[in-house]
Amino acid sequence: MNDLRTFSPRLFVSREIQGRLLGRLAIYWMGYHLILWHALFLAEWMQVQIAAISVGKSVSVLHAYANFVSSQYLLPLVALAIFPLVLWDMLKFSHRIAGPLVQLRNRLHDMTSGCPPQKVHFRQGDMLTEIQDAFNAYVESVQMEPNSPEELFAQSEEQYARLIEQVKALQESLKPAGHNGADSDRDPVLEPLVEAQLS
Repeated sequence: MNDLRTFSPRLFVSREIQGRLLGRLAIYWMGYHLILWHALFLAEWMQVQIAAISVGKSVSVLHAYANFVSSQYLLPLVALAIFPLVLWDMLKFSHRIAGPLVQLRNRLHDMTSGCPPQKVHFRQGDMLTEIQDAFNAYVESVQMEPNSPEELFAQSEEQYARLIEQVKALQESLKPAGHNGADSDRDPVLEPLVEAQLS
């Protein structure tokens, strides 16, 4: 059976979960900086345009944009430099969610393949611990139940033998004091039960 320790060296364990999460983070990161970049340019261009109009001149958008890029080029460079760190941290964080889900998926696959149910053990710091507790409680409840008709029959025989012993003890306690004899140990009600148990 697979265990989460198998995946611990690999941070990327689920393309569906982590891939989508990291892809969306990249889109949001790029969109945020594009909006921020052009918002800053628009603010600066308006200031330059107002100043130019006040002296009777005009500044083209392309010229203003070229000047803005030459003066603010550090902003996209810093964003590009920080993005790998953000992506790496998000990859590690998403593994704390995807890893437990992958382990649960593997346990369920094992159970459908005929393997006995086994508990899951998440690592320290993993998310979804409430799902771990619920799944382990289910496994404990399944393991407490008999797994085969033979076990059910063995339990029934044991309970039947215990019942016979209790009835015999009750019969002994109800005998009159000093009542002996060969027939005293034979009871018309209990005898068939005892014979059936011994046969």
